[in-house]
Amino acid sequence: MIVVIGGGPAGRYAAMRLARAGKKVQLIEKRSAGVGGQCLHQGCMIICALNDVARFIQQARVFQQYGFLGSAEGFSYPVLIQKMQEIIRIIAGVLEEETIQAGVEIIRGSAEIQGETLRIDGVETPYEAVIVASGAHPRIPEISGCCLPGVYTAHTILSMPTLPKRMVIIGSG
Repeated sequence: MIVVIGGGPAGRYAAMRLARAGKKVQLIEKRSAGVGGQCLHQGCMIICALNDVARFIQQARVFQQYGFLGSAEGFSYPVLIQKMQEIIRIIAGVLEEETIQAGVEIIRGSAEIQGETLRIDGVETPYEAVIVASGAHPRIPEISGCCLPGVYTAHTILSMPTLPKRMVIIGSG
C-alpha cells in the first residue's frame, strides 16, 4: 500500500499515476470539503475569481461612459460568495470522482509520521511507501494591525460579510 498524504494537485497526481500503474493507493485528505488543495479551497482560485469581478466592475464603469446603462454597483456580494462556494464544491466533487475512478481510495483524516510509524487519525497504518504532498501554508507577515477585524487573508476572505468600497492588498502570492 502506498499512502499519499494530501489531496492537492501534487498528491492527486501522484496517487492517480500510481493507481493507474497498478499500485494500491490510499490518499489521505484532512479537508472535509474534498480534494483540490489549498488553491481550490482557500487560495488562488478564490482570489482569481475576485480579481475577475473587480475587472468586470472596472470595465462596467468604463462602458457607462459610452452609454451602457447597466450598473456594476448593483451586484450582490453575498450572492457572489455563495456562487463561488458552489463552484468550489462542484470542482472538488469532479476532482474527487476523477481520483476515485483512477483507483485511488480516499480517506478523510489527518496523517502523522513518527519515525517509521504512520498514523491516520491516531490509528497505526501499514504502508509500503509514503508520499507527503501536504501543501503550503501562507506566511502572514508581522505587520501592525494584521490581526484586527476587517483584515482578511486568502483563508478568510470568503467570510468577509460585504464588499468594501476600498481595500488594500498586501502581497502578490
